[in-house]
Amino acid sequence: GQDQLRSILSNVRGLPGQNLSEEQIQLLMSYHLNYDDRFSEEDVAELKKESIYLFATRDDRDKYNMSALKRDNSEEQPCARIRAQDVGRCRCSESCWSEDRSPKSTFFCVGARVKLCGVNLMPQWGLYHGSMGVVKDIVYAKGEGPKMNKLPLYVLVDIWQYTGPPFFDAEKHPDRSTWVPIPPFKTACFGKGGGNIRTYMP
Repeated sequence: GQDQLRSILSNVRGLPGQNLSEEQIQLLMSYHLNYDDRFSEEDVAELKKESIYLFATRDDRDKYNMSALKRDNSEEQPCARIRAQDVGRCRCSESCWSEDRSPKSTFFCVGARVKLCGVNLMPQWGLYHGSMGVVKDIVYAKGEGPKMNKLPLYVLVDIWQYTGPPFFDAEKHPDRSTWVPIPPFKTACFGKGGGNIRTYMP
């Protein structure tokens, strides 16, 4: 239960006097995907699809994310590279921006898992930094697209923890109560030589 999990999380840190017991080690190992044929190939595929991955470094995270995008990319549902748009005279260049919070470019693909980064749009409705969801659509103005270096009007995301008013008719689309259009976001930098405004997808 929760007490057992709390004890494992405390002991796994390896602090003086706190070490995992043999029983705790065996319990953790029993959840390894290759442990004693516990999981079938179908189970493993489903677990990998639905799991949240943790990485020791950003490079490892980025490599995995790119491999997942390549896997999901297809002619019917191509991935879109959405580049931020900068306006201003600041000479600080990229040092003004945090790549995790206001990225120079982002990649989206219908079906990809995403999270909100660097913005708290409506925390009381579950739209905050770290909110996770799945891309349902990428909507551009008529005649525009990512190859034209244009930002979309919005990216439609199924955000699981969203609790605000629905954007779709509840009777016609009861399964879309957590679908939220996320528009481009603007942030400012005021450095050497003036200010910059970056418009990007959060």
